Amino acid sequence: MPDSSEKTAEDLRRQIACDIHDGVAQDVAGALYRLEAFRELVSRDSAQAWSNFDNGLALLQHARKEVRNLIAELRLATIEALGLAAAVEQLVRSAPALGGPEIEYHHNLQGPPLSTMVEHAVYRIIQEALTNARRHSRSEKIRLELFQDSSRLRISVEDRGVGFDPNRVSGSHFGLAGIRERAKLIGGRAVIDSAPGKGTRIVVEVPGS
Repeated sequence: MPDSSEKTAEDLRRQIACDIHDGVAQDVAGALYRLEAFRELVSRDSAQAWSNFDNGLALLQHARKEVRNLIAELRLATIEALGLAAAVEQLVRSAPALGGPEIEYHHNLQGPPLSTMVEHAVYRIIQEALTNARRHSRSEKIRLELFQDSSRLRISVEDRGVGFDPNRVSGSHFGLAGIRERAKLIGGRAVIDSAPGKGTRIVVEVPGS
């Protein structure tokens, strides 16, 4: 018998599948039809051809927006259904399909319940930090720690890769700006510790209530 979290996750997958079929898939199909019409008409009826092209482009832009909304809803629903620690574990388990380093995950959440905003921000910080390490570190392993007690919430993402000089990297590079901004929005602070050849460690701490 599946437990309640598995049932909730299955319900969520079905809902997302319906939303994709009824929304995004229809937009993409409509866009393809109009772009095919553009190709057929462009040499005979330029005005009608470009009208089809513009309509197809508008449908694709709408589909992209819908996909982003669905991804955001899926993240929130996954955290709500499974809890933050388990949602992050699911993220870690899905990582091998993308290639890159092995992820060693440790968590211990024993503090007061977190708000939805904090949980979502923490999830996105972890996701961004793992993506950065996967893409840029060339490390064989990433160590991820998620810790909480009555006084603080702490995230640590550490790799053993090529590293970089934080003083010579623009604020937007490697997604560091997004990590810092999300930490700031939930009352925390992000520290980037790295040096060429020494790997990288990203630590975010948020004071407890």
